[in-house]
Amino acid sequence: INPRISTIGSSVSAFVSDLKAMNAWDSTTIYFFSEFGRTNQEVGGGGTDHGAATTHLVIGGSVLGGSQAMMGTLPTPTEFMSRANTRVVIDYRNIYSEIFQWMGFNPELVFTEQYTRTPLRLFA
Repeated sequence: INPRISTIGSSVSAFVSDLKAMNAWDSTTIYFFSEFGRTNQEVGGGGTDHGAATTHLVIGGSVLGGSQAMMGTLPTPTEFMSRANTRVVIDYRNIYSEIFQWMGFNPELVFTEQYTRTPLRLFA
């Protein structure tokens, strides 16, 4: 694993500790995502190609789930080993919509195009 992952992990941990010390953790949400998906198979140079699906991580004091929570479904072993794109299970707009609602904003003012709205119940 790239050493930068450890740097990100320790930085986020320190940030969360500071937020908790300031009693601000329950009113904070941090959303991690990639601006593009990735394929499952490694290509030359040790990376992966751009793909359709990606991972999303939402943390915060009001986020439901705990350390073992995961939404969506993992790809099957056949899907994972294929060179095809991993299927998108959760539309990113559903995640943003719940964050916007939690912040008191109407997501319909941002996402004016049609998409399948799926309640994720991210927040307490």
